[in-house]
Amino acid sequence: GFFYALTRVLVYYGITNQLPSSVGIKSLKLYESQSSLDKKNTISDLGPYLSSSTHCQVTNQAIVDLANKLTYGLTNSYDKAVAIYNYVRDEVSYSFYYDTRYGAVGTLNAGTGNCVDQAHLSVALYRAAGLPARYVHGTCVFSSGSTYGHVWAQVLLGDTWVVSDSTSTRNSFGVVVNWNNYNYNLNGYYADLGF
Repeated sequence: GFFYALTRVLVYYGITNQLPSSVGIKSLKLYESQSSLDKKNTISDLGPYLSSSTHCQVTNQAIVDLANKLTYGLTNSYDKAVAIYNYVRDEVSYSFYYDTRYGAVGTLNAGTGNCVDQAHLSVALYRAAGLPARYVHGTCVFSSGSTYGHVWAQVLLGDTWVVSDSTSTRNSFGVVVNWNNYNYNLNGYYADLGF
């Protein structure tokens, strides 16, 4: 954006021997999908993707306070999402067990959780920050060679549901490296999980 505009100014100056009276720079797209795990949004009613549920306590005071603290001073959805993602990835250790054990609030308090509970915490924090978020459930082949059922989150940025898998410190926001992104079985996308 900036370098393109500067180039145009220099070209204009070269032709006219004067500087233009104004320069317009269009803002760049907020998020450019980097992962095959991202999906274009086709959902018009995002209400269910912002609401609370049994294990995803969006309105719990600890969740609200943390979401506000993590996103304080941030003005765009991408920066907010990255701040929340990094917190869950870096502050919540991974534990292996099946299904939900703690939920979002319990995971925050315990400082540990499996993929399901880390997804509950991520989704609750995204939603508390005003970002629609959902769960994804699939069967994945991990870099260890093992195959497991797995849950991760997606958060809506612009028109794209962006992958958010905080279970490995090797992953980053929008990028998953601890399992095969091109060979997994997708079970579905959900506003809430029943397990």
